[in-house]
Amino acid sequence: MSENPKIKSIRYAATLTGEEHTGRWDVYGTDLGIPVYSPSQNRMYFLFGDTSGIGEIDPAKPRNWRGTVAGYTESFDFTEGVRWDGFLDDGTGKARHLVPAHYTPDSKREEKTKISQGGIEIDGKLYVFYESINNWGVPGAGRWILNFGGTLRSSDGGKTFEKVYDLTWLEPTGGEELETAARIAAETMDNRPSEIVFDAAAHIAPGFGQDYAVDGRDGYIYLYGRVGGRVYGIKVGRVKKENFETFSAWEYLTAFEDGKPVWKPYREGLDALIAEPEKAEIIPGPTSNMSVQYNAYLGKWLLTYYVQRTGIRYAVSDTPYGPYTEPELFLPREHPELLQFLPEETQRSIASKEARIPYNFLYGGFTHEKMNREGGRIVPIVVSNWYPTGEKTRFYGSRLFEIEFE
Repeated sequence: MSENPKIKSIRYAATLTGEEHTGRWDVYGTDLGIPVYSPSQNRMYFLFGDTSGIGEIDPAKPRNWRGTVAGYTESFDFTEGVRWDGFLDDGTGKARHLVPAHYTPDSKREEKTKISQGGIEIDGKLYVFYESINNWGVPGAGRWILNFGGTLRSSDGGKTFEKVYDLTWLEPTGGEELETAARIAAETMDNRPSEIVFDAAAHIAPGFGQDYAVDGRDGYIYLYGRVGGRVYGIKVGRVKKENFETFSAWEYLTAFEDGKPVWKPYREGLDALIAEPEKAEIIPGPTSNMSVQYNAYLGKWLLTYYVQRTGIRYAVSDTPYGPYTEPELFLPREHPELLQFLPEETQRSIASKEARIPYNFLYGGFTHEKMNREGGRIVPIVVSNWYPTGEKTRFYGSRLFEIEFE
């Protein structure tokens, strides 16, 4: 297995969100920031997760809380951050909630929220992947229970979206959980029952509840998936570009034998993943918040992802599906350029070991090759920070860093 390219430096470039940067769209505290390029609009979208409106970030009393919002820019100079041209709005100027959810209590075991995971544009159609979260599980465990990974489609540059019902990967394998997941998957965008007859058994696909896609430049679209949370490994499926919306046309990597991938079609492939999930992992767990791009400077596919309580790692491969190199850490959560944004008293407490960094202080590591500079020698990376700095006020937002390869 080849070695990872060496990183020369990493620097903080800019803060992307917050009242000063995105307040005009009522985007204050938010996380994620997954870049999705739209060739038809010649713009870069950024998909953000749980988002609060202007004011103190108080989880007990959220202001205009939305599970997914999307900002965009038509400027591709990211040296000093993102020059926002707008957000997909609700008609009043506020960033609109792209994926409505039921927001039921964890105890009800139905749906806590829906959050974007990635997206891709194919032939002028913008697709957004999202996770339907049943409940958050045990706090701090890094595992949450998913109903499914779903897909939205826009054919008008994000003005309107509709569900692509067939592109649904159900996480539960049976029982009441499967019934709940199937019912929610068959609902319309406004959470009402649809006329869709949804074949739940055909869509059971553990490991693809959190999805991220890229064009493999070989006629295939590749989908990278994980079981809900930050504990499990990364799996991959693929489909011919022209068959993207047909669930039964997909195939899945189930193992490597003598260094060669073993692809199995549709149900055969998904059943193999259920039977032996670890054999199919292109990156073993724990993983979270993955992102994949082709990097021309490296001549490799670059995969970045977050490891809870550790930081952001990277690995490379000659193909989109691997095998990938042994991952290495490039942005630890204790990095000074991350901690600098905390109050000085908090920084001193961390330095003296009096205070701990929360398990979800850092997440992300989102990239896109259209953001690269110098052919990919310099790679912008979007990361999120969260830190409780008081009873109500929260340190919560997304920032841009840059990796410079040797």
